[in-house]
Amino acid sequence: MIKSNNEISRKEPQVHYFSVSMNYAQCEDLYQQHVKYLLVTNTQGKRVQLPKISLQKFITPSGLHGSFKLIVDQNNKIISINSIGT
Repeated sequence: MIKSNNEISRKEPQVHYFSVSMNYAQCEDLYQQHVKYLLVTNTQGKRVQLPKISLQKFITPSGLHGSFKLIVDQNNKIISINSIGT
């Protein structure tokens, strides 16, 4: 079967699962202007770089803790990021 250019260029979104455990003092670095990204390792061992703003909404007085589901498009643009448990 021959695929058209449209079929070849379309890719399924990628899903990454990862966990984060940072106390509040560590999270304060996410509010520093020089910090732009957070590097996490997904459950399959792949490193994923996230803009810090994408995780700031999950910070609580105890810090940033939990498991997350990240969905990105074929250009690695974030479609969604959701907390899936602590």
